[in-house]
Amino acid sequence: MRYLTLFFLFVLSSTPAFGGSAPAKQHTWTLPVAPGQSLRIKLPVQDCTIVSTPGTDLKVVWRLWDESGSAVPVTTARKLMISVTTDRHVVLVHGLDDANLASSNTTWEGIPQGLDDIVNLPNTIRIWMSKDTPSDVSSTALSTTVHASVTVYVPEPLPVNAQLGVGNFRFMNPQATTPITVHDGVGAVDIVSDSRTIDASTGTGALRVHQYAGARTTLTTGSGPVHWTGSTQLLRVRSGVGNIELRASPLPANADIYAQTGTGNISVCFSHKQALNASIITGLKEPDVHYPVTPIKITGHDYRFGPQRSAARVRLKSGTGKVDLRLCP
Repeated sequence: MRYLTLFFLFVLSSTPAFGGSAPAKQHTWTLPVAPGQSLRIKLPVQDCTIVSTPGTDLKVVWRLWDESGSAVPVTTARKLMISVTTDRHVVLVHGLDDANLASSNTTWEGIPQGLDDIVNLPNTIRIWMSKDTPSDVSSTALSTTVHASVTVYVPEPLPVNAQLGVGNFRFMNPQATTPITVHDGVGAVDIVSDSRTIDASTGTGALRVHQYAGARTTLTTGSGPVHWTGSTQLLRVRSGVGNIELRASPLPANADIYAQTGTGNISVCFSHKQALNASIITGLKEPDVHYPVTPIKITGHDYRFGPQRSAARVRLKSGTGKVDLRLCP
C-alpha cells in the first residue's frame, strides 16, 4: 500500500531568514476522517487550540509569526515546522527532519512532495513535531518574539490526545462531547467542554476546566493552580504546590471527589446543598467549614462528615495549606 505524504517546506531564499517585514506564515491542511479514528498531537514548542466542528473533515492550520515584524530566522523556524501525512487509515502531522532541509542558509515554502513510506497506524491521527526535546528548542524559540501555533478543527466526537512540551492548550466548545487527554510540560491548559472523559495535566502552568456533565475527570499539576467548575461522576485533582479551586454544580448520586495538594490551599463550594460523605485532612491549619453539615468525628485536623444515603463522597487533603468547604456565593 502506498501512502500520500504532504510535506510543508519553505520557499528558497538566499538569506537565513524569512525576508521583508515578515507577515505571518500560514499553511492549512484539510483531511477526511474515517469512523473510529482518534486525534493524537505531539508538539515540543507550540500553542495548540482544538475546535470541534460538524462534518467529517479535519482541518489543521499552522501559523508562524514574529510579533516585532522582523524576519524569522531559519534556525528558529526549523524547530517549529510541521508536516501532514495521510492515507485512508491514518493522518499524521509531524515535524520535518533536518535531512529534509537544505543548508542553514536556505528557506523553503510549502509544496506537495511525492510518495513516502510511513508506518501504518490504523484508526489513529497523529500530530507531532521534530525529535528535539523541549529543552533543545525553548532557548531558540522562546527567547525571541517568534510565535507558532497549531489550530485543529476536529469533527465530533473524535477523541483528542495531546502532548505538549512548551506551549498552551485550549479546547473551547461547551457542546462538545469529545473525550480529551492532554499533558503539557510548561504552559496553561484551558478546557470548556461537555466531555464525559477528561484527563489533563501540566507541569508548571495553570489548569482550568469547565465541564458540564462528566463521567471521569483527572486533573494534575506540578506547581500551577487548578480551577474546575461543573459536574462529574468521578473527579481526581492533584497539585504539588498549587492551589485547588472546585465549584460543583449538582453532582450525580454517589459522585466521588478527591483533591490533594502539598502546600497549596483547597477551596470547594457547591452551588446547591448536597448530601456529603466527606473527610478533610490538613497538616497544619484547621479546616474552614461553612456548609450545612455537622462533623461526626474530629481527630486533630481530620474532620469526618456523613454517612448519608446516595451522598457524594468528598475527600480533601492539604499538607501545609488551608481547606475550606462551603456553599457557593
